[in-house]
Amino acid sequence: MDPNDCNSEGEKQLKNRYYLFQKSKSYKLFYYDNKIGRNMKQELIAELFNNFLKFVKNTNAKTKSKMKK
Repeated sequence: MDPNDCNSEGEKQLKNRYYLFQKSKSYKLFYYDNKIGRNMKQELIAELFNNFLKFVKNTNAKTKSKMKK
């Protein structure tokens, strides 16, 4: 919706305002989506890393118990 293709001055101002509002709204949505996405990625990486550490601890415990026998 381009503000330049309209008839009267009032209509032009109204469309211009709406156009800017839409632009700012989409920018905010994009920004918040990005922020949420980044936080989710960090949480996911932390969770995967913790799972990996648990796996390493378990395998170390298993190999140590096998070595004792």
